[in-house]
Amino acid sequence: GAPVVMLIIGGYSISAAMSKFALDKFVATAILSRVRNPVLFPFVLMNLALFLSMWVSNVATPVLLYSVIQPIVRGMPATALPYVKSLILAISIGSNIGGMATPIASPQNAVALSQLRDLQEIGFLEWMAAALPQCFLMIVLAQCL
Repeated sequence: GAPVVMLIIGGYSISAAMSKFALDKFVATAILSRVRNPVLFPFVLMNLALFLSMWVSNVATPVLLYSVIQPIVRGMPATALPYVKSLILAISIGSNIGGMATPIASPQNAVALSQLRDLQEIGFLEWMAAALPQCFLMIVLAQCL
């Protein structure tokens, strides 16, 4: 229906505004540049992917974050390949989990909202209240594995 279309357009508008002013890349670079411990880097990267994919498309977030870590990865020796793989997986997992956190993170969420409208009206904050605890639990479990 029309509310779903407007929700998707609103999400893409937020994403476009963040990209136009490079706010998404600025936030990612600012946070990642402060991480000095290589053990914490995948942890921070996964959480950053989760946060960004809540507001920017969960498909666009991995592309954005990979472009941010690409200069770091290129400077690593070939023996660091397992670590590089862990960084890429951290981005992918965080983005997928973050894609569930808000109705605008993924078009499927907006479609689910429209399908649930007949059963019960669910607002943006209600969606987040239900989804965020699950997302945080999944992030913790993913980081433990």
